[in-house]
Amino acid sequence: MLFLSQNDDGYTGYNPTTGSSIDNNGYFVCADKYQTNPTTGCAYDGPDGTYPNPFTHRWQYEAVVVTAVNGNLVTITPPIKHPNWRASQVPTAMRLEPLESSGVENLSIDVGNSQDTGYGIDIWACNGCWVSGVTVKNFYNWGIAENWSVHGQYQNNYIYNGDGTGPDSYGMRFSTTADNLVVNNIFHHIRSSITFDEPDAGTVVAYNYSVNQWVGADAMFLAFWPHSAGDDFELFEGNVSDGVVMDSSHGSHLNQTLFRNFSTGWESCANGNCGTNTAKDWGASPLVWPFDMRYGNVIANVSGTPGFHSVYQNAEFNGCASGACAIYNLGGTNESATIPSDPLVPATMLRWANWDTVTNATHFCGDASNTGWASVCAATSEVPTSAPNYPNSVPSVGDTAAGQAALPASFYYTTKPAWFGDIPFPPVGPDVNNGNVGQCAGTLNMPGQFAGLPATDPTQCVGTSLGTAWAGHVNAIPAMACYLAMGGLPDGTGPLLPFDASACYEGKGTISRVSDAGTSATDSGSSQSGNCGCRFAGSSSASSGLLGFVALALLWRRRATERGAAAISR
Repeated sequence: MLFLSQNDDGYTGYNPTTGSSIDNNGYFVCADKYQTNPTTGCAYDGPDGTYPNPFTHRWQYEAVVVTAVNGNLVTITPPIKHPNWRASQVPTAMRLEPLESSGVENLSIDVGNSQDTGYGIDIWACNGCWVSGVTVKNFYNWGIAENWSVHGQYQNNYIYNGDGTGPDSYGMRFSTTADNLVVNNIFHHIRSSITFDEPDAGTVVAYNYSVNQWVGADAMFLAFWPHSAGDDFELFEGNVSDGVVMDSSHGSHLNQTLFRNFSTGWESCANGNCGTNTAKDWGASPLVWPFDMRYGNVIANVSGTPGFHSVYQNAEFNGCASGACAIYNLGGTNESATIPSDPLVPATMLRWANWDTVTNATHFCGDASNTGWASVCAATSEVPTSAPNYPNSVPSVGDTAAGQAALPASFYYTTKPAWFGDIPFPPVGPDVNNGNVGQCAGTLNMPGQFAGLPATDPTQCVGTSLGTAWAGHVNAIPAMACYLAMGGLPDGTGPLLPFDASACYEGKGTISRVSDAGTSATDSGSSQSGNCGCRFAGSSSASSGLLGFVALALLWRRRATERGAAAISR
């Protein structure tokens, strides 16, 4: 393995000790703490607690595998993703000989809230490790961790933290990693389900179910949490949770993509899951992208909770200005650190074909040729046609009422995975109708009930009824269906469930895994894209591919040596 890095913007020289992170008002790589005089930095805490290598001010990272060496020419896979590699930032490569293709399957681990152990499974320096069919419970720090590794696969697991008390109790933690696949897992009663803590590039987080981001307070932790500078080019697809936060505690994130996720942006406090608090009124937005989170892609998602969210977009760090919570918190301020809002977050973000509960409509907000341009979009574009460095053209896929072709079912799978069984594919999106997920009726946060929460059967709505919601755009993904079939409650309260991966998913095919021989195992009806079709920044020809993006390629590779690899390039 090679770990590639280069200096943050504003720093020069090898192992730089001088310089400053001055915003370039575009594609900005930064981890320094924000300062007002002179104005430098981007993060409200500064760099992550430990540097990812012996050098400081080097947070742009990618990890690759060497496939050939010919003199000074080294061939790597996958290709580099970031479009801004340049000699002035002194790119370097650090070599690490990895463990190869080692896995943990079909067992249960009770960490017992031990501070000495702290975690259930800890993986270091591996190319192609996997964890499948495992229950991990009661961990002080994290259930599963991957460090300095690539091409890991984490599938069909159940992570529960009923007794864990650590300050960083994460379901899965990734630290200096790349190109992993995290798919079809259940996260139950956990502060943060998946946290990227130090750099990660190209990981796919797909079709996971997360319920009850428990912190015992009125603040809502979102399930998926890029938490460090260098967390770039990740795909979040088809997940069901309270939402995704591109956290700016430790620096900027670039080129993150959300596709066909169902994010409620709200959790109930009815049944003791908020301590003495009666409502979650801080951070209650399904999509939080604060300052310096630029060049994001948000496509075909279903977001919000009927009866709770009342604002479409704001720029408040907690997402709930004056008690009114928004679907989108973009470029949000942080008053305690005197960091201003960042208008380049929405200005560089591509939003397309998203449905939300505030407007009760799908947004094809490109130009006057699109459906709902005046009535839904108020003649305001959500396509960054004038973004600095890497603009997009108006997408040419998805707005079927205007004569465009339909959206793809997935950015990762080319066909329906067999392990979906009878569940429709895609399960979530504005083009999905007659979905089986509704909303429990009643008064929000009423003790003894599950009002406002998603469910699939009236019997799950204790004391009330199940009503239609989200315009029928949501089906329960396999992990959510498994959780509810085990007797899981809609708000995530209740004890450890009797999880058995084979009982939940048996007879529905298996998720493909690379064999030790280096050939890809078959996924019984599922296949993954093997074409590159990349268009990096500076490409001389306009893209004619998916959604008609200019200088944007959405690439989801699946090769024998790059299990779970993913890349997006502008």
